[in-house]
Amino acid sequence: MNAGEENFARRAWALLREGPFRRYIIGSAISDTGIWMQVMAQGWVMSSLTDRGFYLGLAAAAAGVPTILLAMKGGEAADRYDKRKILIWTQVAQIALALILGGIRSSRAKKRNRGSRRRSRDEDLPPAESDGTDSEVEASDGPAGEDDADHVLIGAGTRAD
Repeated sequence: MNAGEENFARRAWALLREGPFRRYIIGSAISDTGIWMQVMAQGWVMSSLTDRGFYLGLAAAAAGVPTILLAMKGGEAADRYDKRKILIWTQVAQIALALILGGIRSSRAKKRNRGSRRRSRDEDLPPAESDGTDSEVEASDGPAGEDDADHVLIGAGTRAD
């Protein structure tokens, strides 16, 4: 490292001493890490829901739509209002949306797990007697009774009532 590069490195590290710039850089690093994690999580969720790359690309493109649509209004707001308050409120909104997305994902996972536990209990039961027909649910003259409803499973493992 020559003298010019060493002088530049010292000046760069001097910027990170105590002060507002250091707080800004550290806060920005934490915020950006959260944004990157959210983008990765959205892609991961979408890829776990479907195997089609088109939908994964569509979800990534949809994430940029608010930026495109709101850029002009955001610039106008930045000129009119206190930038510090704008940053605080946008970060609060971003945290709230991330928590909502996480809550939706975890509630769906809990529902899916409950359904799989119910199916595994039902699979332990001995097979029902068959009359030789291929259908599992026979047509009846009237509405399904309680006994019939207990044997009908729907999609994610919930019982029909």
